[in-house]
Amino acid sequence: FVIPTPSAAAKIWKLQAELMEVELDKEMIKYLSTTHKLSGRSIRNLLKLTVNWARTEEEVLSLEHFDACGAVIPLTRSEEYVFKKDNK
Repeated sequence: FVIPTPSAAAKIWKLQAELMEVELDKEMIKYLSTTHKLSGRSIRNLLKLTVNWARTEEEVLSLEHFDACGAVIPLTRSEEYVFKKDNK
């Protein structure tokens, strides 16, 4: 799969969030599009997994949810999860 540029990934995050009726603010989208270098399909899958987990736990969706789920989803060879410990 082709990995979108950060600006294209941001558009995919926004579109998928709208389709799933989830609200992601601009800062969340910026963070997700730069720390999760994923294909469009994986963006959708990560969003779906994360939203379902937060809803099941009756928690407000947060970046911590995305980071936890992003650390366990399977990645293709061209995908990358760039997680910086303590956000450094």
